[in-house]
Amino acid sequence: MHYLVNLFGHVIGYGNFFRQQIDREREGEQIDRALLKNVLDIFVEIGLGSMECYENDFEDFLLKDTADYYSIKAQTWILEDSCPDYMLKVSSSEETFANISICG
Repeated sequence: MHYLVNLFGHVIGYGNFFRQQIDREREGEQIDRALLKNVLDIFVEIGLGSMECYENDFEDFLLKDTADYYSIKAQTWILEDSCPDYMLKVSSSEETFANISICG
């Protein structure tokens, strides 16, 4: 169990790595989804098959980060773009978000 606690600490430390990779994908770049999926699988293994570690320690982070990311994007777009262009970017972002899946 001590091994899992140490490993868990290292996985949590990769939050910035995940954020960078996810932001890169949001911007249209290709990322290594298999690598992200493998690391995320560790969250499930740490929870001994339970999704609790994933939900509490990664999913919460991801949801907050996603809200922050798109809030900043929306603020930038609303200042820089016309209303129709803004609406197109919002619609495109919704489609992109719906299609992004680390597990897929």
